[in-house]
Amino acid sequence: MSRHDELNADRHGSEYLRRAGYPPESMSAALEILSGVEAYERDRRKSAGRDTSGLWHRVFASHPSTGKRQNELAQSVDSPKATLDPGFLARLDGVEFGSAKQEGIPSGRKRYFAQMNLLLEVPDGWTARLNERATKLWLVRKDSKAYMSLERVTIDESDEPCKRLASLAPRRSHTELRRTPDGDPQSCTGLVRQSTRGLYRRRENVSRIGIVPARGTPGSGYVFRGYAYGASFPANDAVFLSIAQGIEPPGETEKQLKPAALRIRYASEGDSFSSLAKTARGIAEPENALRLLNQRYPNGEPEPGKVIKVIE
Repeated sequence: MSRHDELNADRHGSEYLRRAGYPPESMSAALEILSGVEAYERDRRKSAGRDTSGLWHRVFASHPSTGKRQNELAQSVDSPKATLDPGFLARLDGVEFGSAKQEGIPSGRKRYFAQMNLLLEVPDGWTARLNERATKLWLVRKDSKAYMSLERVTIDESDEPCKRLASLAPRRSHTELRRTPDGDPQSCTGLVRQSTRGLYRRRENVSRIGIVPARGTPGSGYVFRGYAYGASFPANDAVFLSIAQGIEPPGETEKQLKPAALRIRYASEGDSFSSLAKTARGIAEPENALRLLNQRYPNGEPEPGKVIKVIE
């Protein structure tokens, strides 16, 4: 597709939106949002000392810039400036914002995962995220050299934890399991060794496996598995055990925590995105996020009396 073809597609797209009953400014509004996101991505890469051209721009180097698309569209069709529809904004008010429900709601240095009824500290340099069904929590090193899974299980008082754990180990593996010293009688942990044949030699993979009870919830517990590559396993193994030992039930304060939500209100005199960002919980770069949400990136500010979106 040539640049002419893409500009032509913008014009046709704007006409199709008009015929479908959407406001005539819808196409230009979408391009304005895209322009802000592109500017933010360039600035983010630049601040990190990375190539500001980006893979996206190299792959689509033959395409017209978003700025040119905006100018061409403005000249070719009668496209007034977009305005915020009050009815649509009313539906947005209170919508959950961000991924705190999947990544944990911050509570001091810990994170609260309501779906798994636990509170734990995610180590520096690691990320945490629940899977789609909220049945398993994944903790991953940012360099991808180690990861750990955590899932909830039922624990019968008559269960022998090490036998239960052995039944969960992979087939054709050797397990070295033991009760946790000075721990709960329903706790057990150990190493799983698996031998795999490579192209030239046989390789042994070592992983950590364990089961710990959910304190305060009889009959419930967590099974965790930790994996790391090569010589980095011992150092990461200490992290696996630290995470597992730090699992605790949420208190009443944590149970009241809710993910951040999008709120719609009128800007007051003296409001700035810097001041509004102070109430944005658990959002990376909240000031930039607010500017993007309100189409004011990179340095715009709220206008008193105008409707704005905030994160609370």
